[in-house]
Amino acid sequence: MANGNANLVSVGEEKYLLDPPMFTPPVPDYKRATPLSMEDEYKSFSVDSAISRFNKIKNLFRNKVSNISGVNQIVGFQHKSILHLWTVLHEDDVNTYKKVYRTQREIRRQFPDVQFDFFVFTEKEQKEAGIIPPNFETLFFISKKV
Repeated sequence: MANGNANLVSVGEEKYLLDPPMFTPPVPDYKRATPLSMEDEYKSFSVDSAISRFNKIKNLFRNKVSNISGVNQIVGFQHKSILHLWTVLHEDDVNTYKKVYRTQREIRRQFPDVQFDFFVFTEKEQKEAGIIPPNFETLFFISKKV
């Protein structure tokens, strides 16, 4: 057994004799770190899952919209819980706008819990106003008019 009080440890009002000295006294339930650690792991998992999910949605959107004739570029960016997906058209064509809008509605219906920022504009508007921020990722780009 231990000599004197060298191996005596107090936890709250309770005292424990450490024999061998490597023994860790029990921690009261209200002081356990496990629930917080599990919560942190869950939050981390949730953030990673959300990023992965946003990437899947961006790829799905790109695959659908890039097949629409008249689409020049698709850019995307995720900021907090909002997924920005912007489409640049070669020219101002009503039918192309309608096809892109239809795809946007499909994506919204498929992922009702996701906040989207869809935006459609022309190549001319982009050149004149520089609408696309530099932090947006290019998901699709055609250098020449089809």
